[in-house]
Amino acid sequence: MLSRALNLISLLAVALTACSTPAADDLVGATIAKASLYIHTGDFISSPVIDAFSEEELAILEEYRTELIAMIQQGLRRDGVGGALLAAHFKLQENIPDLRWRLFEPGTPYGWEGPDYDSEEDYLTDGQFVYHSVYLHAIEEAAGEPIHRAIEPTERELRVLQTYLENPPALGSPSNRQYYWAKWLARNLQVSTEAR
Repeated sequence: MLSRALNLISLLAVALTACSTPAADDLVGATIAKASLYIHTGDFISSPVIDAFSEEELAILEEYRTELIAMIQQGLRRDGVGGALLAAHFKLQENIPDLRWRLFEPGTPYGWEGPDYDSEEDYLTDGQFVYHSVYLHAIEEAAGEPIHRAIEPTERELRVLQTYLENPPALGSPSNRQYYWAKWLARNLQVSTEAR
C-alpha cells in the first residue's frame, strides 16, 4: 500500500512539473494525467494508443518522453497493459528491461473463454496469455525486431522456464498451469524446452 502511495505521489509530481512551466497549459497536465490513468489501469483490455489519445496529446507525450518512460516503469510494476502499449507505440527501448521482467513473471492461460481446450495447443495461443502477449509485442516494437532476436534469455530465465516445463499437467488440470506459459514463451523465444 505504501509503495502504491509513493508511486501515485511520484506521478503527481511529474504532472505538476509538466504544468509548472510558464508555457504549459491545461492540456499538458491533462495529458500527463490521462497517460497516468491509461498506464495504471490494471486490466488486459485497453484501447489502442491511437484511439485513446489525440494527435496533440501524443505530441505532448513525445515532448515529455523522459517522464513518460518513468511513468511506464512505475506502471509495469503491477498488472496492466497500458504502459506496455505506450512503450510499443513510442518504441521506448528504455522500458525493455521492465517489459522483460513482466514477460518472465510466470503466468497462466486465460482459460475460461475460447476454444474447447481439448488439446495442449489450445492453451498455447497468444490469446491465452493476455498480459504476456502484450509485453512480448511491446518488446518487439521497442526493439524493432522479433522477440527471439530482441531477447536472449539468461541462464536464470531459462531455469525458470525449465522448472515449469519439467512437470506437464494432465490436460485441463489446474496444477502447474504455468507449464503452458513456459512452453508458450519458450516457443516464442525459440529456445529448447528439453531438460537442461
